[in-house]
Amino acid sequence: MPDLAAVRAACRLIGDVVGSDPRYAHTSHLRVLVAGDPVFDEHYRGPAVADVFSVTKTVVATVAGIAARRGLLPGLDEPLHEVLPACGTRRRTGRPGGTC
Repeated sequence: MPDLAAVRAACRLIGDVVGSDPRYAHTSHLRVLVAGDPVFDEHYRGPAVADVFSVTKTVVATVAGIAARRGLLPGLDEPLHEVLPACGTRRRTGRPGGTC
């Protein structure tokens, strides 16, 4: 376990730069977790809750990649309707690929 006081001190130094340097004008928040617990959580500018629509695809892809590597997902060649039966089949053709 790292020295939490040192982690917080480093975060404050980084936070000082983020809060004052115009190169980071679009950075709204810095949150650092150690072993799942927040040790630093600072809001700098902008809305407290930001739109993250573009980020969610990256996060989902990253989590899916980790899950696949750990063997928690079926093979990537498996048809979607076999992995997610709720997706069903197409009504017109009867082929896999419902509305998921």
